Amino acid sequence: MGGTRQKLQTVGVETVAIVATPADRARLYYRFHPVDVPLAADPQLTTHRAYGAPNRELTQEIWQAVQAKYADLAHELGVAATDMRSMHARLDGFQPSASDEEDFQRHRVQFVGAFLVDREGIIRWANIEGAEDGLAGIDKFPTDDELLTAARALAG
Repeated sequence: MGGTRQKLQTVGVETVAIVATPADRARLYYRFHPVDVPLAADPQLTTHRAYGAPNRELTQEIWQAVQAKYADLAHELGVAATDMRSMHARLDGFQPSASDEEDFQRHRVQFVGAFLVDREGIIRWANIEGAEDGLAGIDKFPTDDELLTAARALAG
């Protein structure tokens, strides 16, 4: 995100990331995995709801799609992992805590959104994970070029 943030700054766009976990847990995680983007913690998903990022029940179909994405990523990275939790542990040493499990139960399946918001707080451009491709679109996010193109179009 830091590289994307720097590119967006060149066209006058500031970036903030909002994570759906308590601030203390986010601080701990990002202390070991720093990002060059201002972060906000929203464990109640208030921002996600306000911006229309979908939240769904965890169905078998969704679970299979998510597990398949993790299996693809593990294969791509050459990591022997049988599920997403073991992959996280192998990649970055992250061990889920009881509060992470509580977040998972409370948040169900929270899709991710990227938004360009003007100075008045109006959403001028949005990209919601899976909105165009359904479950095939899980983990597909806009590229830096797509974000820059959208930002430039709004500025012009």
